[in-house]
Amino acid sequence: MSLVENATISEAASALDLSDLVHYSGHSYSAPDDPYHSALVLADGNLDVAQIELMRHSAKLVTLSSCESGLVQSPLAEDEFISLGTALIGDHGGASVSSQWRVYDVASFAFFTKFYKSLLGRKELGPEEVYRSIAESQEWLASAPLMDVRQTVSMDTGDSLELPVWMQSLPDESQPFSHIRNWGAYFMTMS
Repeated sequence: MSLVENATISEAASALDLSDLVHYSGHSYSAPDDPYHSALVLADGNLDVAQIELMRHSAKLVTLSSCESGLVQSPLAEDEFISLGTALIGDHGGASVSSQWRVYDVASFAFFTKFYKSLLGRKELGPEEVYRSIAESQEWLASAPLMDVRQTVSMDTGDSLELPVWMQSLPDESQPFSHIRNWGAYFMTMS
């Protein structure tokens, strides 16, 4: 698994070529007028769909914890499905997990924490396992009480995300991410 904080374009390209599993957490944007310009925002510039499609990459799974990374809006043709998520599946039978809309940092962090616990606990890294891990994580996030979310985002691994002020005053039993906008954005694309 490759996870590079503040990755550069060359580090991202290397991770895509050398790792089976690549996770990106950061900013991205969709360019509806020209989806080839939809891009991941990296430390030294943007990595857009056009550049990704020219890269050699062999990752079996690429996960994008970023806004609109799977949003497909193409005026180019009715049957064209172009997004960051589709560009990253490559032609090698890989898959990607991306989002259809803007995602909230804490909800996304909690979602992917559960997703990886589920996925890495399975024997294989195939499409069925990815799909089941997405579904389990979405179901959990939709019903998770705040105390579970708090525990998940405050792991003892050193990676933690401070809860925003508005969440700190909620009762422990509240379900802050029950609305679909918080858990429904993520989906899998595969070749």
